[in-house]
Amino acid sequence: MVIGHANLPIYARNLIWAFHMPLFFILSGFTTKWSELSFRTLLQKRIKSLLVPFLGYSIIDFIIYYFYLDGPDLITILQDGWDLALWFIPVLFLSNCLAYTLKKVSNLRLQILVSFVISLLTPLMSYFHVDVPWSLAVVPYASLFVVLGSNMNCVKQLYSSRSILLPIVYLIIIMTEACFFRFDMATNKTVPFVVLTIGALAGSLMIFNVSTRFSSESLVSRILSSVGRETFVIIAFSQILIMLANRYLSIGSILKYLLLVVALFSICKLKNFIVRRLFC
Repeated sequence: MVIGHANLPIYARNLIWAFHMPLFFILSGFTTKWSELSFRTLLQKRIKSLLVPFLGYSIIDFIIYYFYLDGPDLITILQDGWDLALWFIPVLFLSNCLAYTLKKVSNLRLQILVSFVISLLTPLMSYFHVDVPWSLAVVPYASLFVVLGSNMNCVKQLYSSRSILLPIVYLIIIMTEACFFRFDMATNKTVPFVVLTIGALAGSLMIFNVSTRFSSESLVSRILSSVGRETFVIIAFSQILIMLANRYLSIGSILKYLLLVVALFSICKLKNFIVRRLFC
């Protein structure tokens, strides 16, 4: 996500954007223990893990964005939603709720078919230029990825193979797509729908395949796990910190991103210190 918002050539950004947001939704479906949750429990968990942090980080981001980066005022944000990386948190919350309902369809093939049909609402709104605030037009599409993620174990052979050819095939698919199309869920650029969906799944399966090549005890896995635990901080602050650096610092890209890593690390430490003080 951070790299996707970096000042990269258009093709490189298209390549990352082809799958990086669908991957978030797929991982949400993959890591949720759906059979153990009632709808009420799901709501409680998602409010606590998504909406409460979203509100807190949104307040901080708004103060920085409005006063130091000439960002939109509060009324505009409330009406239209975020144009920062936090945009997708309400979408993730609602798509989880919709996916829970869709997963009540017991037949797996029918469940995916119904999810696919409902997801078509998103490209239809894109095609007819129906503008929905807070990027909520992509909720049906996001719920499809959540449902697919919840059933990833059913197609384990598509990402667990040790063959080096598999991730190469997936990479070729998204590289080809990136030559012709840009996939942007935030602004509902989701047409051509089937092509973009294939690319999103190929990129996600590629990441799954690469991740299976590292043992859970390896240094890479431990680093990724540590970073994953601080995903919300990275989402909330990486983009706005880059914007601050671009505006107020005349430094090279390498130094800028090194400072970003240091800043995010410091924010994570501060956040964890505050949480321990308040809740432990």
